[in-house]
Amino acid sequence: MNSGQTLSRFLRESTGQNTLAGTPLASVLEAFSGAAVRLSSQVSQGRQLLSTAATSYNASGEAQQALDLRANQLFISALKESGLCRTLASEESQELLTLNKDAPYLIAIDPLDGSTNAESNLPMGSIFSVYQAPAKEDISKMPFPAGKEQIAAGYFLYGPATMLVFTAGHGVHGFTLDRTTQEFHLSHPGLKIPHAGSFYSINEGYYSLFCQGTKRFIHYCQYPDYETGRPFSSRYSGALVADLHRILLDGGIFLYPASSKYPQGKLRLLYECQPLALIIEQAGGRATNGTMRILDLQAANQHQRTPLLTGSASLVTLAGKIIHPALKANLDINNHFFMKNLQANTLNLSYLGFPGSQSYHYQLPVEELRQHIVAGGEGRLSNHGVLAVSTGKFTGRSPKDRYIVQDRHTQDTVWWNDINIPFSPTAFNFLYNKMLHYLQTRTVFVRDAFASAEEDNRISLRIISEKAYQDLFAHNLFIRPAADTENQPEWTVLAAPGFKADPALDQTRQANFSIINFSRRIILIGGSGYTGEIKKAVFSVLNFLLPQRGILPMHCAANLGKEGDTAIFFGLSGTGKTTLSADPVRRLIGDDEHGWSRKGIFNFEGGCYAKTAGLSRQNEPQIWQAIRPGALLENVGFHPDSDQVDFNDTSITENTRVSYPLSYVKDAADPSTGPAPRNIFFLTADAFGVLPPVARLNMEQALYYFSLGYTAKVAGTEFGINEPQATFSHCFGQAFMPLHPSIYAGLLGDLISEHQPNIWLINTGWTGGSYGTGQRISLSYTRAIVHAALSGELEQAGTGLLEIFKLEIPKSCPGVPAEILDPATAWTDKEAYRQAAIQLAEKFRRQLSSILQKTDND
Repeated sequence: MNSGQTLSRFLRESTGQNTLAGTPLASVLEAFSGAAVRLSSQVSQGRQLLSTAATSYNASGEAQQALDLRANQLFISALKESGLCRTLASEESQELLTLNKDAPYLIAIDPLDGSTNAESNLPMGSIFSVYQAPAKEDISKMPFPAGKEQIAAGYFLYGPATMLVFTAGHGVHGFTLDRTTQEFHLSHPGLKIPHAGSFYSINEGYYSLFCQGTKRFIHYCQYPDYETGRPFSSRYSGALVADLHRILLDGGIFLYPASSKYPQGKLRLLYECQPLALIIEQAGGRATNGTMRILDLQAANQHQRTPLLTGSASLVTLAGKIIHPALKANLDINNHFFMKNLQANTLNLSYLGFPGSQSYHYQLPVEELRQHIVAGGEGRLSNHGVLAVSTGKFTGRSPKDRYIVQDRHTQDTVWWNDINIPFSPTAFNFLYNKMLHYLQTRTVFVRDAFASAEEDNRISLRIISEKAYQDLFAHNLFIRPAADTENQPEWTVLAAPGFKADPALDQTRQANFSIINFSRRIILIGGSGYTGEIKKAVFSVLNFLLPQRGILPMHCAANLGKEGDTAIFFGLSGTGKTTLSADPVRRLIGDDEHGWSRKGIFNFEGGCYAKTAGLSRQNEPQIWQAIRPGALLENVGFHPDSDQVDFNDTSITENTRVSYPLSYVKDAADPSTGPAPRNIFFLTADAFGVLPPVARLNMEQALYYFSLGYTAKVAGTEFGINEPQATFSHCFGQAFMPLHPSIYAGLLGDLISEHQPNIWLINTGWTGGSYGTGQRISLSYTRAIVHAALSGELEQAGTGLLEIFKLEIPKSCPGVPAEILDPATAWTDKEAYRQAAIQLAEKFRRQLSSILQKTDND
């Protein structure tokens, strides 16, 4: 084939794969080309012809232009003259036309595509398709078979030049009309569509009518990405042939998807989509209706409609899987076309000050986060496929570097002290802009989620992280939205371990910080990679907001018994909340943060954050079983020359952790809510060893111990703490409680009065002596105590009085040695016990006095 070869010569000569010479099909193509030459001349007069526009309508109910009718008549006349068309299906004809009952071919045509473009002097086209007529035709059935049975297809493009592009099943060739000789010359032999491309063509005026999947794909095309050459250029002319011709030559994708206006699609399967699909496939591309190959479809009637996605094979495959999420499971996880920001359909970071060109990953699935974490050097995989990361310098919270912006919303509500440290709005804005500039130069990870399982009291979150492992943590810990949820974040968290403040300029104590701004609803966390900072910042926000609605926020775990009875476990980190609430005979509601409303108990989170130091399958089976792929281990050690985690290795920190979704917990409550509690446990790790393993509290004592929040700072839960230290933390969560303790205590008192639960003080700390001389109370003993309380057995046991603290303690408990139930008898030196108990009681008195004094001063 020579590049200047005429169409007539091409059809007469048999060269290479051209087998048309001497066949009736060659005569059909010549008939089409003759009609197109005449139509091309009339199309050039299109604007003049519009003045004589017809008032009739075609079979699809669309107004017919005079050009439509003339084009239809030209092709019908040419085919009649050829004598080769048995049955003709035309867009402009209501019924199938029989032209010659003895002819060999069935033909379908769209005589003039895009005729309304004549008004604007834009391109138009004609489309044709040829099938072999059956030897014996069943007139009761649609005579046209599936599209894959076409023996030829093509289109004419009427623009600055008139072109013919066709295939007879052996490649695609393009011919350009020489207006001087009125002959088509071969100009584009052996056309091949590029595997990818930089154009997308869709009627974006219908955007609001498209499904979410189509909107997602449009945003994919628009989102900048260096690797894939995005954003793609949008081109849409309103003429199917013109738009598809550009895609054929330059690569890309054309879409006319389903919409609420055209739920079955708008384009006709028989005489538009199937001929074009054959051309595209012959050129190496792909054509589908979103789920099925166009050529595999058979029209039930000549005017049947269908969605159409066609063009470069990779993009069509991708578009189908984005628009139809059920197909995602079949997508290669390494396909970066798909995996980069698949669900960025509603994401807009401009409200935060990020530029439109910001590079980000949005709602990445766990598997891809795993790849980012490992490839980015953030962590490694254990022998069981569980990710393990190091959080860097900070392996615990830094409470002295946590601030709250002091403004009109917080000035008279926050209880300002050395925990709730004020920060000026001006300094916040300055630091925010610096942090934003830092993140703009990086690819960030964006996670939309919720806090609070009770929907009436839920807040929506957007966590923007510098590190992939922080994003995985957010995925595990917070409540994950449904795939089709349109999230409008109320609160935004920016977390950047690599960004460090300059204390001299930024008014921070040191380079790391966590700052909550209630007016702007933004949390800044910088300089620390410890994920617990994210968790507790969101907790602090809820602890400020919910009491204003009459809801008690609690630093507690909760579970549900077989009879529907709720138990809650108050306590600071390391006192056993997670461990004791992970009871195989009860359903876990949550391990750390909850609210108590009129409806009952509800979890703030969608996951767990458990300590792993000394973890074993025997002692904590529920946590052990949850450590599987998708969980995130933090700061754990490994056995030498091995990928096996050593949970006894605390060389990095005592505060080794694992986060995992609640779905990893067998029989977890779903939703994570429960009725008002029947039993309340106050957990304390008494470093002095003078409190009993268990005591029953009356209401006055309950509020007393709740206000004190006596426990110990367990090693590693805060930066710089290497061994337990006695401390007070009102409400068992002072570090996260922005309001005065009397507000939380008042709410608790009201709830206790209303529901009358059993209240127990549980010491999970030391017995027989203080830390260093006594022994840690066995976890098995504590579990036995809790089970006895939950079953009601402990209520039936005889009691004695622990004089110094005026506590009612049981004399017996199944599974627990009687000698440790009275802490005085557990000490060898009884006088030493008495002195230690007096000293602790005095600390209680002074602590409560200081709270009351601050209350009076306030």
